[in-house]
Amino acid sequence: MLIIIANVLVLVVTIILLYYVTSGAPYLPTTDKNVLKMVKFAGMKRGQKILDVGSGDGRIVIAFAKAGAEAHGFEINPILVWMSRRNIKRAGLQGKAFIHFVNFWKRDFSPYDLVIVYQITHLMKKFQKKFEKELRPGTKILCNSFFLPDWKAIKFDKPLYLYEKVKMRKSKLKS
Repeated sequence: MLIIIANVLVLVVTIILLYYVTSGAPYLPTTDKNVLKMVKFAGMKRGQKILDVGSGDGRIVIAFAKAGAEAHGFEINPILVWMSRRNIKRAGLQGKAFIHFVNFWKRDFSPYDLVIVYQITHLMKKFQKKFEKELRPGTKILCNSFFLPDWKAIKFDKPLYLYEKVKMRKSKLKS
């Protein structure tokens, strides 16, 4: 009986891990130095609403909230959500920084002025399609280490790429 319980437990853990791995990139924290570089590089204005997609331990959300943004993070890993919320509380940023326990593929990105993405190559095309569908013209996208394959960055400073969603011209619209 103990062997059956152990096998079921291993199976459940494996399924959960596969779900996390296939939903986005594995957790790899951005260095504090790069986080500060991101805040400056983004050119964000106080009061703007930002989103960190796959927000990990919340360090990017916290940095942007300290810089004056209403900062949100979407995270699917419950342990990282707990850590992030604890870090936000320790920083005294409740009401300015928020971590949402959600699958970012199922959430709308349109309310945000800046979207931050640190994912992996094979997902960037999928993100690009989501951005084209959901983001308002003028929304900025800050990519860390991985670029959007069909968009031209308005600014680049390794490893950061900054993009801006533009209004599609009628000639580019499909009939």
